[in-house]
Amino acid sequence: MELKFLGKSYSRCNGHAGNTRSWARLDRSLVDQKFLGAFPDSVMRYLPRTSSDHAPMVISLVKSFEGYGPAPFRFQQMWVDHVDFARCVREVWDQTDDSGALMKLVAKLKRVRVALKAWNKVVFGWTSGHIQELEDRIERLDE
Repeated sequence: MELKFLGKSYSRCNGHAGNTRSWARLDRSLVDQKFLGAFPDSVMRYLPRTSSDHAPMVISLVKSFEGYGPAPFRFQQMWVDHVDFARCVREVWDQTDDSGALMKLVAKLKRVRVALKAWNKVVFGWTSGHIQELEDRIERLDE
């Protein structure tokens, strides 16, 4: 079967100018089911043509990662600048616990994490998924 591709859809140009120029998708990447099982998110893209009438191809071998559990908590520096940040943390932090000192700290930190995620969604309209998506986009731009 043919591998998914991104970007330009034509791999060959006859090099003519004007109305006689023609484009075709002659070069393709073929894979089997075993390959797709190992690299399900892989894609092919054509690079710009240089001296040849055929565009070079690049295959990105992407192996899906299935994480364990929820996405990690990421503290956002922009929260600190918001006027309600300290109040949000203080309200959760001041709740009492009936456990040992270390367990109290762990429980408070967990409550703060949950409260900050909810507060972030209300104040900024972003979920952790939105934040992760933005971080992924920034990372791809850096590549």
